[in-house]
Amino acid sequence: MAYEASQPLKHTFVAGEDLTAAQYHFVTLKTDGTIELCDAATEYPIGVLQNKPDEGQEAEVVIVGITKLVAGEDLDPLDFVSTGADGRGEAAVHGTDTTVYVNGQVIATGSSADGTIATVVVSCINQPRAVTSA
Repeated sequence: MAYEASQPLKHTFVAGEDLTAAQYHFVTLKTDGTIELCDAATEYPIGVLQNKPDEGQEAEVVIVGITKLVAGEDLDPLDFVSTGADGRGEAAVHGTDTTVYVNGQVIATGSSADGTIATVVVSCINQPRAVTSA
């Protein structure tokens, strides 16, 4: 079963677009201070969205900690994750996926199918690209 830690580092931003269908997806910080859904695998996420805000509403984001994350492909425990083109979590392989940022690591999955919710330790501060060997 997917779960969250009780005290992750969270911050409230303003949604810069409709995020009502983006709960537990990676989001990115825009220059105007709002957040939007990550829409490219090479984007730099600020964290994982926790609620379902519409444009202009408060958006709660986990920046560092344990959180739920919607999988964009099969994810297994210990997989490193990055954002996909739709804000879902995708596996990141050190030394191979050199254009993506490593945003965390899977610690549990309900199942490993696309669209399921995994439990992930995320750190969206000073994220490295997946360029070194693990």
